[in-house]
Amino acid sequence: MRCCGSSPAICLFGMVHKSFSISLKEWPWGELSLLQMVSGGIEVIGGILILIGLFTRFAAFICSGQMAVAYWLAHAPQGNPAFPITNGGDLAVMFTFVFLYIACRGSGIWSIGSARSWR
Repeated sequence: MRCCGSSPAICLFGMVHKSFSISLKEWPWGELSLLQMVSGGIEVIGGILILIGLFTRFAAFICSGQMAVAYWLAHAPQGNPAFPITNGGDLAVMFTFVFLYIACRGSGIWSIGSARSWR
């Protein structure tokens, strides 16, 4: 998740998606939109918080909503929205439900959040 989130945000790995036309700044690899910067920030910060287990439920809920919005804005218009495999949105749908599961389940016993609440 951190690699996927950092690629549009800071152009790591030389990959920029040009699906939105609101140009904010010219980067060495092309234009970067405000929506890409916000979604990249959510993916990077949310991925790190989920990875270490701090504010896991909140971060996973926000990441789940962000992946659902990413599916409906970027992938659903490219094909049949009922079949994500045909429009390239299968990973977005998978991450949506995985993050929703993590948001419902919470962090594990080895997370920083459970270590903070243990007394």
